[in-house]
Amino acid sequence: MVKRESDARTIGYGAMLMEGLVGVVALIAASTLPVRDYYAMNTALADAPKYEQRILQIGGGIEHLGSWEQRTQENLRGRTGGAVTLAVGMANIFDQAAGRFFARSRSTLDAVWKYWYHFAIMFEALFILTTIDAGTRIGRFLLQEAMGKAIHPKLGRTDWWPGALLSTALIVLGWAYFINANEMRMIWPMFGIANQMLAVIALAVLSAYLANEGRTKYLAVTVLPMIFVATTTFTAGAEMLSIQINGLSTQLHNAPGTRNGAAILQASVLGGLIIAMLICGSIVVLASAARIWKAMNGTARPVAAMVTAE
Repeated sequence: MVKRESDARTIGYGAMLMEGLVGVVALIAASTLPVRDYYAMNTALADAPKYEQRILQIGGGIEHLGSWEQRTQENLRGRTGGAVTLAVGMANIFDQAAGRFFARSRSTLDAVWKYWYHFAIMFEALFILTTIDAGTRIGRFLLQEAMGKAIHPKLGRTDWWPGALLSTALIVLGWAYFINANEMRMIWPMFGIANQMLAVIALAVLSAYLANEGRTKYLAVTVLPMIFVATTTFTAGAEMLSIQINGLSTQLHNAPGTRNGAAILQASVLGGLIIAMLICGSIVVLASAARIWKAMNGTARPVAAMVTAE
C-alpha cells in the first residue's frame, strides 16, 4: 500500500503522533473535570454506595454533574469506560473557551453545550465503528476460507456472491447478538491485548523481512520495540488469563445449584481466546527469531542474494 519505502516513516510515525495526540487530549479533557464529577461518572452505579462517603471527602470544587445532565438530557452517572468522560471534558473545555468571548450569551452557550458533547461522542463512535468494520471484513474472509475448506470449495471463493453474502450475514448476526445481549464485555477486555499483539506480529514479520533482505544492521530498529511491546502484551495477557482461571475455578468449586453459568461461559471463552492469541503471537515471534538467528550466523542465504544468483 506504500508507493516507496521512504514514505513509511512519514505515514507510520505521523499516524502514531496523531494517535498520541488523541491520548493527550483525552487526558487533558479528563483533568479539567472537577474530581467529584469525574468519580461520579466513572464509578459504576452498583458500586456508588460503597464509595459515596470517600468521594464526598475528596473535595475538588462544586459538583456540576446535575447541570451537565440537564444540558445533555442524558444520565451521566455511572458511565464508566472513559467515552462520556472525554465527551463531557471536551464540551466543558469548548464551553469555557467560548465563554471568554461570548460571556453575555450564556443561554446560547448552554444550548450549544449538548452539541459539543454529542460531537465528541460521535468522534469516539466513528473510531469504534472503523474497528468493527475492519473486524467484520476480516471475519468474513476468515469464515469464507474456513467454509471453503470444511464444507465446499465454492464457499471459499470471494468472487462467488452466495458465499460472500452468507459469510457476511453470519458475521453481522454475530455482532448483532453481542450488542443485543449486552455481551460485548466478554470480548472488549481482550481488545487491548489483541491490538498490541498485532504490533508484536508486525514488528516480528518486519524483522524477519530485514533478515531475509540481508539488512541485519537495521534489526535494532524493529527488534527492540518488539521486545518492549511483547513484554507488556504477554504480561497483560498472562494476568488477564490468571483472572479468568481464578474466576472459573471459583465457579466450579461452588455447589452445583449456585454456579453461575454465564460467568463460567464468559471465563471459558475469554480464557480460550487469550490462550489462542498468546500461542499465535509466540509462534510468529519464535519463527521470526529463528530466521534472524540463521541469517546472522550465515546459515541462511538472504532472499536478495538468492534472487540475484537465480
